[in-house]
Amino acid sequence: MNENQLIQRIATAAGILQPTVLQAILNLYQRGQHQMTARQVNAECYQLDNTRHWDGRLPAICNAMRNATECGGHIIGDNTDRLDFTIAF
Repeated sequence: MNENQLIQRIATAAGILQPTVLQAILNLYQRGQHQMTARQVNAECYQLDNTRHWDGRLPAICNAMRNATECGGHIIGDNTDRLDFTIAF
């Protein structure tokens, strides 16, 4: 993963949710999770901001995860159950 590129995406992310989701992805990556599911990103989003109902934001989480792959990752599991959507770096 190109961490600097992801940090830049976080700084310029549009909307309310995307910066938090991208930060969650970066946090997981920095803790050694080089493969992550939407379930893991969702849980990290709650850690970063527990004032939002992240379970209802799964499409936004998956979309931000897809965008994060442009920083050096790829989709390895595009399960129809969005909690199992998986990316790897």
